[in-house]
Amino acid sequence: MRLRLPFVALLALLPLVAFAVAAIMLVDRQQERSVEELIRHATDAAVRTVDGRVLMTRSALEIMSSARSLDIGDRAVWMERAERALRQRPDWIALEVRDRHGDVNLLHRPQEPEAAAIDPAARSVQTDRVFQSGEVWISGVITEPTGKVEPVFAVSVPVWGVGEVRLVLTAYVRAWSLRQVLIDQVATPNWIVALLDRDGRFVARSRSETAFDPVVGRQAHESLAHALKTGDEFFLSRTQQGQEVLSAKAGSVAAPGWLLALGTPAEPIQARRGARSTRSPAAVWARWRWRRWSPGRLCVPTTGAPRRSGARGWPKPRRRPTGDPTPFWKARRTASTRSTGPGASST
Repeated sequence: MRLRLPFVALLALLPLVAFAVAAIMLVDRQQERSVEELIRHATDAAVRTVDGRVLMTRSALEIMSSARSLDIGDRAVWMERAERALRQRPDWIALEVRDRHGDVNLLHRPQEPEAAAIDPAARSVQTDRVFQSGEVWISGVITEPTGKVEPVFAVSVPVWGVGEVRLVLTAYVRAWSLRQVLIDQVATPNWIVALLDRDGRFVARSRSETAFDPVVGRQAHESLAHALKTGDEFFLSRTQQGQEVLSAKAGSVAAPGWLLALGTPAEPIQARRGARSTRSPAAVWARWRWRRWSPGRLCVPTTGAPRRSGARGWPKPRRRPTGDPTPFWKARRTASTRSTGPGASST
């Protein structure tokens, strides 16, 4: 009966243990959801800010496209207005006007003559698309193989004539200008933000140190490229340095096809999950209860040195003498008869 009492107490405590384990797991899950919500809100805020910067360029170009100097072909007036726009917009590296016949007027700052070396093939493809579609178009990242021109992206708007697109006005914007937008959305220094174009190439990233970042223009890591094609809101991917991050993504509205990915290192989150699986409260409690109520501690040893009367533990059971086969109660009764029967001597 004494051996059953500890197990009865253990069974009584099991509901409390189960409640404690469930509460701890719930708190851990709530913490993970808080991290996910923070990443989600930061991702949405970052992509909205990027859209705002792109829309500012688009709005400025649409205002310039309505200038009378373009309608009448007054090149001198348009050049003056374009120079003024370049002075007001340091993130623009060049302005271009191209007609259907291929005549191009490219304007850039005198202190940046390398802007004339922006990839001519990419510029031609950009304007041809606008001539065909008649809509605003934002290109992907444009890089120069020799590295003399910093990476840019193009924003082109159509200038309509009579029933057709007569001219295309294009601004070439520094990709570096979007890096500060990404940095402003980083809550902690270990967060990573990257902006990718529709071809999966880096347009800007928070870890760029110079405007001539060699990673800009390259394809993203295959794990990130694959995750961006899925419908998962949260996913694990790797950086260019091989670091594993838990990321969220959001698509751009102003630049169709662009995606922004924001991530935090996955190692702390995975370490916390591993600690819960190997050192969970249930496992710790089970090990402690096994040591406390193991059979070796519940049973009184029958060999070895006898316990003292005041020793801690269960009392030592009484055992029958092994030399006398007579039952104890019979031996006691026989001794009593001999002491009171006939012939007994008295002192």
